[in-house]
Amino acid sequence: MANKLFSMTMIILMSLFFFSCSAKKNNSNASFKLYLGAQVLNNYSFTTLRANPVGDALGPDGKPIPPFDISLSDTADGIVEIPNGIWHFQVVAFDNVNLAIASAFCGDFGPVELTGEDAQVEIVITGANCSTPENSNYVTQVKTNYASAGGLYNTPPVATGFVQPNINEDDTFNVTLLYSDNESDQATSCTISQMSLVSLVNACSCSAGVCGATLKGNPDSFGAASFSYSVNTNGQVSNDFTIVFNILAVDDAPVAQSLTLATNLIEDADQTVILNYTDIEGDQATACTISNEVNVQVTTNCTCTSGTCDVGIRSLPNANGPGSFDFNVVSNSLVSNVGTINFTIDPVNDPPAITTTIPTVSVPEHQSFTFSFPYNDVDGDSVTCSTVGVSFPVTCTCSVGNCDVVINPEIGGQLGTHNLGIDVSDGQYTASMTTVVDIFLLCPTHYIKVPGVAPVNDFCVMKYEASNNGSNQPISSDVAVPWSAVSMDNASAYCRNVNEPGFQSSRFDLIANEEWVVIAKNIELQPSNWSNGAIGSPNALNRGWSLATNTNFSSDKSVNCVFNTGVNACAVSGDHNYKRTHNLSNGEVIWDFAGNLSEWVDFTLTDSVLTMGPTDVSSAGYMEPIPTGSLVLEDIGQTNGYGFSQGTGKIIGGPVGALTRGGFYNEDLSAGIFNMNMQASSSASSATKNGFRCVYRTQ
Repeated sequence: MANKLFSMTMIILMSLFFFSCSAKKNNSNASFKLYLGAQVLNNYSFTTLRANPVGDALGPDGKPIPPFDISLSDTADGIVEIPNGIWHFQVVAFDNVNLAIASAFCGDFGPVELTGEDAQVEIVITGANCSTPENSNYVTQVKTNYASAGGLYNTPPVATGFVQPNINEDDTFNVTLLYSDNESDQATSCTISQMSLVSLVNACSCSAGVCGATLKGNPDSFGAASFSYSVNTNGQVSNDFTIVFNILAVDDAPVAQSLTLATNLIEDADQTVILNYTDIEGDQATACTISNEVNVQVTTNCTCTSGTCDVGIRSLPNANGPGSFDFNVVSNSLVSNVGTINFTIDPVNDPPAITTTIPTVSVPEHQSFTFSFPYNDVDGDSVTCSTVGVSFPVTCTCSVGNCDVVINPEIGGQLGTHNLGIDVSDGQYTASMTTVVDIFLLCPTHYIKVPGVAPVNDFCVMKYEASNNGSNQPISSDVAVPWSAVSMDNASAYCRNVNEPGFQSSRFDLIANEEWVVIAKNIELQPSNWSNGAIGSPNALNRGWSLATNTNFSSDKSVNCVFNTGVNACAVSGDHNYKRTHNLSNGEVIWDFAGNLSEWVDFTLTDSVLTMGPTDVSSAGYMEPIPTGSLVLEDIGQTNGYGFSQGTGKIIGGPVGALTRGGFYNEDLSAGIFNMNMQASSSASSATKNGFRCVYRTQ
């Protein structure tokens, strides 16, 4: 029994564990990989496997391959590469620790033909007891499967290289990485390495077996360039193939260099700035351009001389704080990028400026008058204001950006124009202007201003015939009853006694004949005072409230009583001949200057009598004084020889007496602005048809 067991053990130890593999194609220079299952390596721990060729297995050199042993200590991953052919594998050594399990190997399997190029062989040992002969057919088995991680015939791919055309400096280019694979496996990844003068833009990648990458020449580099690549198919990495090509030099544009000036600019001062740039080829800039100026202006155009570019600049007027401008340069016809020069502008004290001058102001006499003007001080300095050149009181004060001038002309003696000098100062600098102050005559209430004609100055006259205020004070009123039945002497006295607040009493007086004539001639020259709006024949001037049928004068001075339309009646419209208002050249309107009451004028006659003269010998009795004494034609008034038919009115002569003018309420067409009656005595007071007007003179 013991002998039998000994013999059996020896048989087991010496037994051959065979299986065979055959390929569908017999490529003597190819190989396949034998995958040893994890159970075999980890559980059974045989240490040496002998490979026995069956038939003509040839090695890479074409010669027959002898049997060889595979040391499993060199195959920790369980992969053994075997040349193509038919092989029997024999276990020839076991780990001493596991000798007891040798009995598990029994039976003879093979040869077994694998049916796929990518098949792997896995040895599976079941551990069955070989003492039972009937089990010998299944205790050990060889099984095949197909996996993507290798195969019996798999060989590495081969990077075959390609011709890379030369590129221009700084160019980006794409490459397709060529390779071959005996098994026609597709590459799944690739690697770019050993780059010279180039760098990757897009990493190497493979899609559907096509591998490629994007590269770019290193900045400003040219000459011989290269890179190597490899591909990976089915876990096998190819050789590295080096691609060599040339990068051709190109002329690069210059590079404008931005900077911040180390030295600040001074407000309103000129400065020259050097424009820095680089050119890798060493080309010199020949031109430059300035743009996008902020708080600065170019005073000297940008130029380049022997490669040095500069520009003259100055801050904008009164500008300070941060500033900048952009520039570029041109070398060898190539334009640079845009560079920026930044700087700081230091402020200086700027003089104030009067931004809007006031050439003339019109100031009413003896009334406070204020006008303003703007100024600007870019430094924000406080300013003071002063005035010179006039005798009347003036004050000037300034707040931020504005000055107020207050003029207080005194009563009398200051009418006319005056040159007022105004200075605005920040304590260091002064801005000045001259304003002409025209102090004009200010008229009392319901007086109107009459433009003077030399030698008569401007004066004010009552707009309405004088009324009594109840205290024998004559007033000009648009509602009060006209003051009648007053002698010329009293009228003159009343006028000289007017007490109007804010006005000099000494400048009030009864209207003089020459003042009456100035008004009448002004009226005569306004087309609006003539019928049909046209001066001269066949038109006529209006004669006012003067219908022959009237029995009294009118006290109604409203807009509803502008025309005398019937016996003591009036309306807002009517016959032009009987219109009560006249227009002056300055836009003022005077009431009842013809008709209503015949008005006293201050005038002394020396002629003893008026004799009919040749100027107008019509039946209306218009007269001219002959011989001439103190009364001449200009004293009477009309300008162009107009007579009665043009509405000038008539002269009523007689013994030398005081003068009334304009005609009265029922004198009809004999009334008029040049009407004159000298039949009354200056002391007569019973004439209810006589009234008067006061004037306020300049002095």
